[in-house]
Amino acid sequence: MDLYKHTGQAKLPAVLQYISDLLESPDTKFLVFAHHKDILDGIDTLLTESKVDHIRIDGQTAAHHRGELAQHF
Repeated sequence: MDLYKHTGQAKLPAVLQYISDLLESPDTKFLVFAHHKDILDGIDTLLTESKVDHIRIDGQTAAHHRGELAQHF
């Protein structure tokens, strides 16, 4: 399990840089699928700090709320 966690943490800087580059085009929409919670947390923090409107759907999102979030996207 430690190796799994470390692989997510190792990928995070590159993922955040890639998303930062995407944010330079203000009208760009993108969808991220991630397997590591650390990656999702890092992206969420980046977007929140950058004041970018975003939606996060993960295992903690209630099933009845997912459809509403998808429609908003």
